[in-house]
Amino acid sequence: MAAQNDFFEDPEFLAALQNLGVTIQPGMAAEAMEELAPLLKADGIDFTDPQANLGADELKQALARATDQRNLFLFTPVGRDRANALVFLHIVTEALQLRTQNVAARMLDRIEPEATERVPAGSHMIGVSLGLLDTWLRGSDAAHDLPSISVLPWPGKAQRIAQDVLALGRKGRAFDSHPSFVLKCGGEQVMHGAVLAVASVVIAVARRDKVPVIQAFEGLQVAAELLQQPPIAHRAIDFRSEDAKELALDLKGEFADWYEEVQWEDDDGPTENEVNDILDSLDELEARALARRLDLHVLGDFVEFLAVVDKMEHEPLQQGAYATLGWYARFRLQDRITGDGWPRAVRLLESRTMTAQAHNLDVLKLAKAAAAEVSPELLQQTIDRSLLMQGTRELIGWLSTPRQVTKRGGIRRTDIAFCAQLIGISAEGVARLPDGARSNPDPSQVIYAQSMTAIPELAYWWIAVLRARVMTLTATRAKLGSMVDRNGEISAATALAVCTAFVAELVGNGLTPDAPLLYSVQSSATIKKLFLCLYEGIDNAELQVDPQANLTIDHTLSFTELAAEIGARRNLVTFQRLGVLELGKDKKIRVAPAFQGAVALGIEQVLDRFIELVAPNS
Repeated sequence: MAAQNDFFEDPEFLAALQNLGVTIQPGMAAEAMEELAPLLKADGIDFTDPQANLGADELKQALARATDQRNLFLFTPVGRDRANALVFLHIVTEALQLRTQNVAARMLDRIEPEATERVPAGSHMIGVSLGLLDTWLRGSDAAHDLPSISVLPWPGKAQRIAQDVLALGRKGRAFDSHPSFVLKCGGEQVMHGAVLAVASVVIAVARRDKVPVIQAFEGLQVAAELLQQPPIAHRAIDFRSEDAKELALDLKGEFADWYEEVQWEDDDGPTENEVNDILDSLDELEARALARRLDLHVLGDFVEFLAVVDKMEHEPLQQGAYATLGWYARFRLQDRITGDGWPRAVRLLESRTMTAQAHNLDVLKLAKAAAAEVSPELLQQTIDRSLLMQGTRELIGWLSTPRQVTKRGGIRRTDIAFCAQLIGISAEGVARLPDGARSNPDPSQVIYAQSMTAIPELAYWWIAVLRARVMTLTATRAKLGSMVDRNGEISAATALAVCTAFVAELVGNGLTPDAPLLYSVQSSATIKKLFLCLYEGIDNAELQVDPQANLTIDHTLSFTELAAEIGARRNLVTFQRLGVLELGKDKKIRVAPAFQGAVALGIEQVLDRFIELVAPNS
């Protein structure tokens, strides 16, 4: 077989490569072969094999096949890379429609040969643009009511390239033409021309249908999915009645006023730019929905549109959409006339944002991995000093003699005082509440309870030891479960199972379809704080309790948000008191290292409940 470098010094061979769309510059032979070698090897050609015997013609044929595969890979992005290319196309098209060519040029100047996490490669822009033209325009010559497409002005060869690829797109040959265009004009000029052609089509459709650019873009994409006609012939008109359009304008105006009045924890309301940004975001989402014949201001359509957002592959775009829709759904809750049913929309968004946060930060996975690295000695020390586990051990001792329970399997009134003090709560079981008894349980004062459910921490701990099989129930009694050994001891793994179950029960309190919205908002707020406690910690000052047992908190929030925030903070105070959270030297509260895995599992169980809560009708 000829030496690898011999081929790249052969003028005839280099000319053949150039005809294939591969240009080898001096010093690039090794780099080119590094890209092509895996593809050639898959074709049975291995340059590292000294026994191989391959002639120039055979190699040229193999290189032709490898080059086709390489081009397909470079010019057919998927997933994140395709999503990034589409976002850039949207932005450039908007800029050109507004006649701000300098903005469009700056966006294209950001594009390099290699893709990054947020910026597509030049080949991605070329491939996606030409592919869209084929999809949108193919067969359109015979269609009726087509828009008049005028190529927008652009310096260099781009305008002429745009005209050429538009003509090829009508024949479905725009994408296949990219090797010859790149060879003749250079990659940058082809990219500019391809993007210019796409923008010209979208702007023409937007003008024809009198809709925003984003709605025209989405309409073309939706029509391409339906495959019933050339997408360019599809009309992306606003299907709503005049009354519905007027209502939408009124709602968006009221939403802006409401959003501007919202007070955040730092006592600073949103700036004018922030209000404008969220309104622009809502307008864009409204246009995307209208392209699918969905009205965001109608609850059923709003919920259906969430499935569209779920499929967005551009992560920042998706998270921004969830945030905007979340604010809008909370705004609709305030409307006494049209607010019915919107709590479910808020729940849907809470479940999505929490799941996304856990996924993006990889917090739960990292927490479980960190917990697995904790030494057995540190694990046992953490278990021994936590009030949650000390109380569990004492409960095991008490259950060595089976104890009577209520008809529902709960703690009897006569036993409430004893069981509550095991986890540091002063309580008394009573048949009738005394005058002046506090309705809001406070562990620092005596709690008068007619049943254990009046003391949430006690009730959820009882359920947790049952779930961890530390305890079992018969029709009338509670007794030791299968995870307690003959010596009345439980393993470290069982202790962690108690912690997991307790976190899941306390945080997931009230997550049922018929429960008030407050419960899901409180669960969401608690989980977000636990995420922080799992990786960077939260300030101890946030959870300080004053002499009246009221948390230091911003009281300018809405009633639901205020109640949820107070509940979430109380939950964290409970976790800290029971030893699940601990205060560091930097005055930050974090999950105790040994309990990180248990807390992460508990959070996952609550997230699963959110999914179950919204799944039946989502």
